[in-house]
Amino acid sequence: MRSLEAGGIGTFIMNVYRSIDRSQIQFDFAITNGGMGIFGPEIEKMGGRIFFISEKGNRTKLDGLYQMYNLYKICRKTKYDVVHSHYYYGNAYFLLCAKLAGVKKLVSHCHTAKTQPARLLTRTFDKISRPILLNVGTDFLGCANAATIYLYGEKAFRTGKAKTLYNGIDYDLWNVNNYDILALRETYGLKDEKIVIFVGRMETPKNPLYALQVMKDVHAHYPHVKMFFVGMGSYDAAIDDYLSENQMGEYVQRMPPDSNIRELQAISDVMIAPSLREGLSIAFIEAQKMNTFIVTSDLVPDEIDMGLCTFLSLDNPEEWTRCIIDRFNDPVHLPITKHYDDFNVKNTVKSLLQVYFGDTI
Repeated sequence: MRSLEAGGIGTFIMNVYRSIDRSQIQFDFAITNGGMGIFGPEIEKMGGRIFFISEKGNRTKLDGLYQMYNLYKICRKTKYDVVHSHYYYGNAYFLLCAKLAGVKKLVSHCHTAKTQPARLLTRTFDKISRPILLNVGTDFLGCANAATIYLYGEKAFRTGKAKTLYNGIDYDLWNVNNYDILALRETYGLKDEKIVIFVGRMETPKNPLYALQVMKDVHAHYPHVKMFFVGMGSYDAAIDDYLSENQMGEYVQRMPPDSNIRELQAISDVMIAPSLREGLSIAFIEAQKMNTFIVTSDLVPDEIDMGLCTFLSLDNPEEWTRCIIDRFNDPVHLPITKHYDDFNVKNTVKSLLQVYFGDTI
């Protein structure tokens, strides 16, 4: 995997890792980018080892070769039962290294569905890599049907060679009934304002500046509102500039990715997610489990809808404003009606162990 930060892939893996029986199964982590991040200390506390496989952490033209060679050496030395790769088409090459090192069970996992046209170089790499991946791997997973089809192709999905394994969260932790909402709002200095939340990496796929554009318009029509803007990334400077230029600092609060998301979701009315692409966002599952409505783009797979999502076109930001304000004025909390069992991490773990070991554990 790329890093130990609180992105969707890392959160999925940690949800599984916290839930498995670690007296029988242990995870090690091969990381291509960054340091210990948010999850590193917790991994080591639970007995996992972390290997940084980039050459001295540098990103060079040869770095991919260093990563592959280092992974090969680790697998050769440790004799793993399973290697599970979360690197899109890079899975082909990492799993090939693991196979050459003697690993028998080789699991590829896709966590996104591309909805934007790819560059020619990317399309060429994808075209070359897919047949390698399908021949090297033993099991092929995607977090949503669209993600499964994107990485492995419609034929592999249709025949059952590639399968969808939904992301899961701990339902006992993500339970709004665990919280005294009035006391929690007071802790965060809130009175009776409506709350909009954005959670995600501040990168192009999450479209954070669009979220701020909508929030600016929402505030113009409904001043009694505040926003939690949670996450960090390469857009940080642009976001700070936008907030400053538009004098939004009084009602938009930037927060780091290690904030207490459960508390923030518990006191939020609407989550805005104008994503350009998603796999099956764990943040969406978490929000709905905390009874938070979601307004998101129609580029997001509708499989994520547990009954609390509204899907809108990015071509009409005024419609986003109207939808959010409508939710403020009619805050009926509907029951979750879809995918309830699918997104429970207990079922995710059960399915994943079946992939890893069949009926032997």
